[in-house]
Amino acid sequence: MLEAGTSQTNSQNRISYVIVYRDSLNYVPATLDGFAKAFNVKLGKTKFPFNTNTEVFWNKISPWPSKNHYGFEDIPNAKRKAFNKWFRTERRKKKNRFDFNAEFVK
Repeated sequence: MLEAGTSQTNSQNRISYVIVYRDSLNYVPATLDGFAKAFNVKLGKTKFPFNTNTEVFWNKISPWPSKNHYGFEDIPNAKRKAFNKWFRTERRKKKNRFDFNAEFVK
């Protein structure tokens, strides 16, 4: 792995690469949820139960994860009502089945 701003030369072709990592927060002071709105893009951050990213769930269809898998305890109170509505709707729409691979690539 290269440090930010360093370069590496390929000895055969003499090509130099510079890899720079930038934190978008330094440029756009928005949450991931609001990031798309800042650029008037219709796609936004999807809800994903990151606590399911373990071998137990990989390549499997399992019962719908609990709210805790989505980090419900960290969702601000002002957004919990909308999350609860989304959660119930998605769980019902997907017939209480969670396809990790399909949800992971959204």
